[in-house]
Amino acid sequence: MNATYALLDIRRMVRTPAIVIFAFVMPVAMYVLFGAIQNYGNLPVPHGNVKATVMASLALYGAATAASGLGASSALEQDAGWGRQLATTPMTQGKYLLTKVVAIQIVAAVPVALVLLVGALSGARIDGIGWLWTFLLAWVCCIPYTVFGLAIAMFIRNENAATLVSFFVLAFAFLGNVFMPLGGFMLKLSRFTPLWGVNLLPRWPIMGGYEMTIHEPVEVNLSYAIMSAVVWAGVFAVLAWLASRRHQDR
Repeated sequence: MNATYALLDIRRMVRTPAIVIFAFVMPVAMYVLFGAIQNYGNLPVPHGNVKATVMASLALYGAATAASGLGASSALEQDAGWGRQLATTPMTQGKYLLTKVVAIQIVAAVPVALVLLVGALSGARIDGIGWLWTFLLAWVCCIPYTVFGLAIAMFIRNENAATLVSFFVLAFAFLGNVFMPLGGFMLKLSRFTPLWGVNLLPRWPIMGGYEMTIHEPVEVNLSYAIMSAVVWAGVFAVLAWLASRRHQDR
């Protein structure tokens, strides 16, 4: 990995207006709107309060938005000839990819940290070391969304890819029980969407084995959430592989 290039890339990424607005500011604002200022926010849940569950979900959403958007931008950089310029330097393709992934993951930690900081200051409560687990799980679970962003950008191959990726993540969040508790058919449908499993994982230190619904929390098996996260990570990886093959065939 090239540390100098990674630092320069991180500085560029955190100054990107779309990342600042949609990945940093929007999740914090949504947490304040849907969690911090709501009367139900202080209601207790098994290992914390409702504010903490809203906080965990929006931290994950911010990280997934940052990772997918930056992944898409990276693929477009390669298409624009940046890869050929780097080929004239001592940096190998492997080092470039590793540096890029590390830089994206570091930037993806920013919205997680911001939302948890605002949550801590506004009364979100998690028992014991649950804060640490919530942070780590929200951060780690966004990794497949870097691959998702790369895949969509390699299929679309124009500047609209980043916008489309952001739209998909937003739609996944609405359908995946991230923004608001669902019920009935929508709750059943959510269990087959990409963000359902990864949304449950950072909430696990707060909710234990329960999932928020429109009526009351329902028990859910941890293995289902892990299985969902792994399956969708595999789907994104296959999409990226197919997109790469399509590009090579051209």
